[in-house]
Amino acid sequence: MTLEKSVYKQHLQYYLIIIIALITNSSILFGYSLIDIKALEILNTKKDDFAPSFNSFEQRLYFNSMSKGYSKFLYSDFLDDTFALVAEYKSDLNQEKTNQNYISFISENEAVLSSYRMDIAYPYINLHKTHKEKNRFVKPYPIKELECDGFCAHPTVSPNGKTMIFSSNCYSNGDDTDLLFSQSDNSGNWSKPVLLADLNTPDNEITPYLVSSDTLLFASNGMQGPGGYDIYMSIKISGKWQTPRPIREINTPFDESDPALINNDYFLFASDREGGKGGLDIYISTIEKEKTDNPSNEEEELELSVMAQTLTIYKNIYLQRILAGNSSEYYNAIDKDYVIDNEIAENQAEAKSIIELIVKDSSTIKPPKLDIRLNGAPVSEIKNWDCYFEIGNQGNRHFTSGNTFPFDTLWDYKHYAIRKEFEDSLKISLYAENKNQQTFSSLLKMNISQSRTVSNYTHIENGKKYYLFILPALVNQVIDASKYQEIFDEIKQYQPILKSINILYYNDNNSDCANDYKNIISAFAKTQIYTKKQEYDSQELFSKTLSDKIIIIKIGIK
Repeated sequence: MTLEKSVYKQHLQYYLIIIIALITNSSILFGYSLIDIKALEILNTKKDDFAPSFNSFEQRLYFNSMSKGYSKFLYSDFLDDTFALVAEYKSDLNQEKTNQNYISFISENEAVLSSYRMDIAYPYINLHKTHKEKNRFVKPYPIKELECDGFCAHPTVSPNGKTMIFSSNCYSNGDDTDLLFSQSDNSGNWSKPVLLADLNTPDNEITPYLVSSDTLLFASNGMQGPGGYDIYMSIKISGKWQTPRPIREINTPFDESDPALINNDYFLFASDREGGKGGLDIYISTIEKEKTDNPSNEEEELELSVMAQTLTIYKNIYLQRILAGNSSEYYNAIDKDYVIDNEIAENQAEAKSIIELIVKDSSTIKPPKLDIRLNGAPVSEIKNWDCYFEIGNQGNRHFTSGNTFPFDTLWDYKHYAIRKEFEDSLKISLYAENKNQQTFSSLLKMNISQSRTVSNYTHIENGKKYYLFILPALVNQVIDASKYQEIFDEIKQYQPILKSINILYYNDNNSDCANDYKNIISAFAKTQIYTKKQEYDSQELFSKTLSDKIIIIKIGIK
């Protein structure tokens, strides 16, 4: 596989999740919050959907999808804050198997994008241009002055159409991708690319987005962020790009990239987070200005912001689901971190419920301390401020206070009531008073991400690991194997490494049932299978009453 194909394939896998900040007129306006973060369901498919780009001239959102097996441009018209049904862009802009993507609009009739350029021997992802004829964008053609024999993609053009920033590995010392910029002259020709040395790292910088000629968002995996790729912002002051600042509200253990604004009212991004339709999905959030208690004239108004990382709960759960009676349903209590131990019901209706779930749960919350930045402007007008937090619906608690900005701190939240059965939200509120004793506020609302790893219940005996599967003991009943097929299928997965199978029962009345299970399993398991009565041990995770009602399949592996 060529380097260009490899890098391109890699980058398609890393586009991702949330941002909070309204950026206009080359500065971040404090006092805004991100609300209603949700998947843009009308756009998403089971394949990768990414690279949203809003054409303000048409009031139309363009994006890319791999739903056809290769990247194509789709669009949705945006009218009255509503997205229309998605349609494929019908023109030569879409070429089969050239993986065109990442379009950025220079003007009403011109745009730049990424697409394959065929060289004598190899295809390269390079920068292309397109223009409209008969009101449709035509087949893309390479930008000759920016051609390179390597990866050159992700273009973004400033609102005035004069500056382009893109990512490429053609100008770096290694195989990593860096950000470069080029200027357009009056004839529309682009200048020789120049590396953005103030922003690049030895790793990869990708998917830049120019909000203005001197305000840039981009993704990088080389700045020690919490995830793989994280989103950063830099502002150019006196011709120099300032140190990139992480968008802390959105950067998570997942990857983030592909930022895009719609009319400064909405923020779009792509994410491979859990809960999506599959692959990369496009998400949308609303940018809302915080209300102030006493709005005053513009010169005295305080602009406040709260930034923080996202908390993630990592649950390592060892789970055994137990079936009761004739029920084939599983009890869904995966979020619990304690043992549910209900006695067997006496009547048939109750017998169809699940009787017990054995869970061993070791959970951690990351990061161990939350990196928070509080900011406000103008600093000269600030008299004092207070910061509060609320976990779930526990009510506001005072966190810290001060009289100047910016304020950076690491919050050791473990001293507070954050449990493994974590509430699903965290709110950080900032209240500041100016010298005229007027109060202003900013609120950061965060959803808590959860990442789970689920494994079957295991047992260590004499230094050896055994996998345990628990089935109901059916006395004087014919076992319908189809009702428990899911468990039998799980046992089949161990076939290549099976060493032994022991079928254990605790009550003499269950010996026939144990033999029935043996006959079912022996039909597909090519190993020795034994049935054995087991004496109840008080150290068992289930009750003595329950032990009389179950059969344990104990799998030994090589």
